[in-house]
Amino acid sequence: IMVDTSATVNVQNGATVNGNQAAGASGLGGGLYILGDSATVTVNASQVNSNVAGHSYGGIRVFGASSLNLSSGATLNSNQAQIGPGGGLSLHLGAVTISNAVIQSNTAVLGGGGIYMDSGAVTITNPDIRYNQAASGPGGGIYRSGGALSVAATTQTGYVAVNTTSTNGGGIYDTSGAPLVLRALGGYRLNINTNQAGINGGGIYALHTFVNAYGWIQMTSNTAVNHGGALYLGSGATAWFDDYNTANVPEIWVNTATSGNGGGIYAKDSTRVELDGGQVGFADGGNRALAGDGGGIYLDNSDLLVDNTIIVGNQAGSDGGGIAAVNTSSVTIAPTMGLLRGPAEGSGDEVRSPQATACDPNALAANTYCTEVRGNSAADLGGGIFFQGESTGSIARTAFIANTAATGSALELYDATVSLQNSMVRDNVASGVNKSTIHVYNEGGAGPTSTFDAQHNTIVNNSQYGIFYANTTGGTFDNNVVWGNTFLGFVTGGGLTTTATCNDTQTSVLTGAGNISSDPLFITTARGDYHLKPGSPALDACAAGSSPDLDAISRPRGVQYDMGALELWCASGVTDVNGSGKTDIVDVERVAGDFLDAGYLPQHDINCDGVVDLGDIMLVAAAWTP
Repeated sequence: IMVDTSATVNVQNGATVNGNQAAGASGLGGGLYILGDSATVTVNASQVNSNVAGHSYGGIRVFGASSLNLSSGATLNSNQAQIGPGGGLSLHLGAVTISNAVIQSNTAVLGGGGIYMDSGAVTITNPDIRYNQAASGPGGGIYRSGGALSVAATTQTGYVAVNTTSTNGGGIYDTSGAPLVLRALGGYRLNINTNQAGINGGGIYALHTFVNAYGWIQMTSNTAVNHGGALYLGSGATAWFDDYNTANVPEIWVNTATSGNGGGIYAKDSTRVELDGGQVGFADGGNRALAGDGGGIYLDNSDLLVDNTIIVGNQAGSDGGGIAAVNTSSVTIAPTMGLLRGPAEGSGDEVRSPQATACDPNALAANTYCTEVRGNSAADLGGGIFFQGESTGSIARTAFIANTAATGSALELYDATVSLQNSMVRDNVASGVNKSTIHVYNEGGAGPTSTFDAQHNTIVNNSQYGIFYANTTGGTFDNNVVWGNTFLGFVTGGGLTTTATCNDTQTSVLTGAGNISSDPLFITTARGDYHLKPGSPALDACAAGSSPDLDAISRPRGVQYDMGALELWCASGVTDVNGSGKTDIVDVERVAGDFLDAGYLPQHDINCDGVVDLGDIMLVAAAWTP
């Protein structure tokens, strides 16, 4: 069907435009060809299936400033472009609205197996874009080189899934330079999953583009033969993944880069890769760079910002199980105890979201934290994070737990500069001989050196050495507890000039003011292990420090700062828990309520034993004078 200027066409009530052919090597628009600047076409609960274009645009072609609406179960299936792009739908200049429609099993020899657009605007709601193929070009599901594109799941689960390309962008290929808007805000998931790319970007391939993903966006089971199993960012492309509320968070789970880097995310020359809430990886096996670096995330001259995000279970065949940062990349990690959308997102739908909830450590299970790098593995260096080539890191209030590597099981610095504050480093495993949990290494010569600044960290119960400085020259090491590691806690190599102040380290006392080597007297509280017990030599030990601690408790609580990641905060015998000036029935009710709810508020722990229990209730009751 050819639709010319000013025409209005309704294909509805089960009508079909099936099995047509624009024959010959120059054939365009096998099913519908919408031409001109003011035509309006609606396909509602009807089919445009199994059409063939001898050249390009197998199903529907919109050329000019006309409009097309696909809605209410409309199907655009099994159409073919035999030489060029646009197997299912093609757009140039017009406006297309797709709502609750199905675009499946379409094929283009060149780009855009499902949808091809070089300009205009496409708005997709509740998509079902699956099983499409770009045989020799990019964009198995969607190809965009220009125009505006938004994809949202609002009233049902949406899919951009099981699409394939022999080149880049199995699910979506985008070089437009305009924002790629992905939304899943109403409790329904937008799945970008099980797409395959023969080169880069199994799920999404983006150049010059801002990938703006907000809500329950799930990217899983995507595969790229080379780089970026889930997402490839190049030529200045940026990305922002943000949660909408605690139940609608981005998930970049189990994606694979078969022979290259970045099992989950690959970013080159990107000034912004931001993860505000969500999860990269999966506890039972996350993203994988099978033969390369960066199981979860790979950065090459790129900047990463992480807050309130769990990086878990990712695997690298070489370096950087969780994250690999190389070639002057920067990594900033810290949880935000406030609204999760940051302060500089602009306007419109990027303003702060009132439904985004703060991370409350006291609402978490024991031994879990707002931001974690947990259970990642690298065959060689940096199970948690690998830094190389003058890359930098600023990491605060983060837990590194149960990561593995030959060395640097939590952190590997290879000619890099990194600071670590108020963080927990525990239960990590270095599998090599005489290796370490945190490995600070300088390659030597006239090139860059590694600098590691550590303050207020608890480095505990790791296999082999806690921290090893090898052939490096600088940094600071203050207010840390290094205890219970298999070998020595703190080992130095050639030329180290690190200043150490107010640390508690196993085996030996470091040179510097306020350093000790004494049992820190850890206890387990309702928040987990490795809290300091009243009477610990690490309490009130340091004249200076940084605040807040790992659980967002302000420091100092006593006369001075405590060593380690967790400040002791309990009532210390104070029974007036509500600060009314006297101990009364309200104080008894509050402590009893915390006990009955199996909760833990430090101000209700009267005897400072790490739990709120009958002992605390009895102390408050005894101090109450009716």
